[in-house]
Amino acid sequence: MQANAIHFTAMRDVLFGPRGLRAGWRVVLFVVVLLAWALVIGKVWHAVMPAPSHATQMWPHSAIIGESALVVILILTLGVLSLLDGTSTSAYGLPASGIISKRFFAGVLGGFLGLTLVLVLMRIFHGYYFGVVTGNVAFEARFAVEWAVAFLLVGFAEEVLLRSYLLFSLARGLGFWIAAVITSVIFALAHVHNPGETPLGIGAVFIVGMLFCFFVRRTGDLWFPIGFHAAWDWAESYFYGVPDSGTVSAGTLLHPSFSGATWLSGGSAGPEGSAICYIVIALLAIACHLLYPQARYRFDMPLHGPVNPLQPPLAVGTPTDTPVDRRA
Repeated sequence: MQANAIHFTAMRDVLFGPRGLRAGWRVVLFVVVLLAWALVIGKVWHAVMPAPSHATQMWPHSAIIGESALVVILILTLGVLSLLDGTSTSAYGLPASGIISKRFFAGVLGGFLGLTLVLVLMRIFHGYYFGVVTGNVAFEARFAVEWAVAFLLVGFAEEVLLRSYLLFSLARGLGFWIAAVITSVIFALAHVHNPGETPLGIGAVFIVGMLFCFFVRRTGDLWFPIGFHAAWDWAESYFYGVPDSGTVSAGTLLHPSFSGATWLSGGSAGPEGSAICYIVIALLAIACHLLYPQARYRFDMPLHGPVNPLQPPLAVGTPTDTPVDRRA
């Protein structure tokens, strides 16, 4: 009997820590639930949706179809995990009202202006030329809207996939900045096989991932980085018509050209492969620090679901939306 009790205690200590299910097991749980929903939704999606295009250029309708499926899978996954944690998706940085919040629209503005600054500096140093508009008004308006929808889905899917439950869980077990590095490495590795990607571009993707984690840390949720991510990609792929991490989009507004050394122009990777992008990322981090001086992201609150049996009860009246750690 005593041996069984010792064995049970040892197993409990392997699975659970002071904050409930340990970070590694939380990651495993996330992957298992995600893949289960992907299997179910994938079969349904392929049965009712047209097959994705394999063209050399990315088209908005193909992106919308693919990203919509991923968004549905992620929402269902977070729904299951929030039940197991005994919380809501706001704990993972996704308050439902966020898409109409000032933070989301501030992110949209920041993303567009940030990418514009990269290209303006590249133009000043003769590495980039904006080009001209060649399509008619109706054609451009249609693509502007379609690409806006596509990149809103892209921004939501990529941020939720890496910087929602995954960042939250790793931060609980390993600390926020170790979690930020891990998720940013995954973010960079996901871009390695993009056609036209370069080592300098991959490095920029990692730094951008860290910047997005910094946005989460300071603003308190994912809506600022979602807006920023969507607007950056929209400006890059549609408005200015430049490669996005090596991927070229169809129906762009401008038809630009590049010149000079690859480290300046970005080469086939686009602006993210330019050394100037690194400078602008640093400026964006400084701007975020000035606009959002306190760390508002919470990953240490008690949870009350079945995968957190050792969590102490949360005292009545405990605030959930105020900063608890003002360090960056």
